[in-house]
Amino acid sequence: MLAAPLSACTSSPDAAPDATATSTVSGSAGTDTADGVLDCFAARGAMADYSTALVELAKGLEAENALLTVAAADSMSFWATRALEELPGAPAEAADFVAASQDVATLVKQDLSDEVPFPEIIRDVTQAFAADAFTVGGDALDDYADQVCPESS
Repeated sequence: MLAAPLSACTSSPDAAPDATATSTVSGSAGTDTADGVLDCFAARGAMADYSTALVELAKGLEAENALLTVAAADSMSFWATRALEELPGAPAEAADFVAASQDVATLVKQDLSDEVPFPEIIRDVTQAFAADAFTVGGDALDDYADQVCPESS
């Protein structure tokens, strides 16, 4: 699930997805759709990388490590955007999820620039992750990916 709350990521450092999971995706890369070219392998990879970045963001915030936090925020924003790009035809809520992810990255970097204490940044990020655009949009992107790029069993 893309839209896991921050607290869920901090509770288990082993929660990061296995990057090799993308190799089990069925469907061919480069399938044409009415909205563009669908690349299931790249989409699943971007989704896995997004989840990894989310875990890294939580680790950076917990450790009060500004460099790790900024790098993870940038990575999270990049991979959310990439996942949407690889899934043409995704519902509008998926774009809302990407925008919410980008907003979280911007918030984190701005708070760090403004020297906001880490506990306050964690509070701000946790509140942002609770927004409908993030939770509903993440579910919409996950559901769409499951529909157009089912994973083999």
